Amino acid sequence: MAQVVLRNLRKNFGDTEVLKGINATIADGEFLVVVGPSGCGKSTVLRLVAGLERITEGEVHIGDKLVNRLEPKDRDVAMVFQNYALYPHMSVYKNIAYGLKVRGIAKREISQRVDQAASLLGLSPFLGRKPNQLSGGQRQRVAMGRAIVRKPRVFLFDEPLSNLDAKLRTQMRVNLKRLHQNLKTTSIYVTHDQVEAMTLADRILLIKDGQVEQLGTPEEIYKNPATVFAARFMGSPAMNLLSGSLLPKGAGLLLTDGTRLKLNGARPGDYQGEVMVGIRPEFISLEQPGQEPEPGLCSLKARVELLEPLGSENLVHCDLGAGEEEKLVLRLPGELRAQEGGVVKLRFSQQDLHFFEAGTQKRISTDH
Repeated sequence: MAQVVLRNLRKNFGDTEVLKGINATIADGEFLVVVGPSGCGKSTVLRLVAGLERITEGEVHIGDKLVNRLEPKDRDVAMVFQNYALYPHMSVYKNIAYGLKVRGIAKREISQRVDQAASLLGLSPFLGRKPNQLSGGQRQRVAMGRAIVRKPRVFLFDEPLSNLDAKLRTQMRVNLKRLHQNLKTTSIYVTHDQVEAMTLADRILLIKDGQVEQLGTPEEIYKNPATVFAARFMGSPAMNLLSGSLLPKGAGLLLTDGTRLKLNGARPGDYQGEVMVGIRPEFISLEQPGQEPEPGLCSLKARVELLEPLGSENLVHCDLGAGEEEKLVLRLPGELRAQEGGVVKLRFSQQDLHFFEAGTQKRISTDH
């Protein structure tokens, strides 16, 4: 195993700057997930670590080695791709063993390593089969087995679950989690799926337009997003965001629809001016008829536009009547429903509000 350090990592393709100075340290044995929208540069980070692309500027260290000039085969990393990259004419056993055979490993050791990896991945009954006789999930496990038997210092995963259906992705996430718990190998995992990021990561590196937007644990990024982008990207449904202005202390928050909210329990210091205020869907509830106001709770009137029943819960899409951007989604338990087209009162705690500067879209620290 090894620590991986990315220092001021930049990559240009012609005149296009894809990475603009990525800095991160991945601890020995850590599972880091690199996440972001398509085209943000996350797969390029992985390819630079693997040595599949030449670094324009900056450094990649694996353990105590600067590896910028090392060939991929000399970096002691193993990469798992989204398209499996299996040899169709070879059996599962031969696919897993191929890399070891090329390196001149003794047959007996190859057999031991393949059997261990197959047992770990539940592939032992399929070692004699060809890839076209396997399911997508089984083929992906073969690709992982091929990486495991090499016993690398670092695993690199490039969206390995993106070709699988929803049920298989869930199963494979569990398998990956168990695999890392067993092997404890330093891992860098690239995905565009924030659910994968939240469930798999020890820490998340969130990238936007070739730059680090936020680096932290899943809980840190979810509960304290550093920017509007982080707030919107992490979480499904995304954080609700409304525009407004913070008035002088004691006067509260004025939303664009003219609603004024008192902020006795939380406000961003002495900040005044235009802001974006956010709240997660699970922290909004419906005010019941006759329910008394409570200190520290805010209330908004809204019209129910759409109801999405999901069995265990319902997603309620509401319109505040102040333009396309002024909408809210709330998550309710399955037994609670709202009438489409009806007017409801929404309640939420001031303590659950997040504030961002309207201009920079960066988080404003809050006094509680």
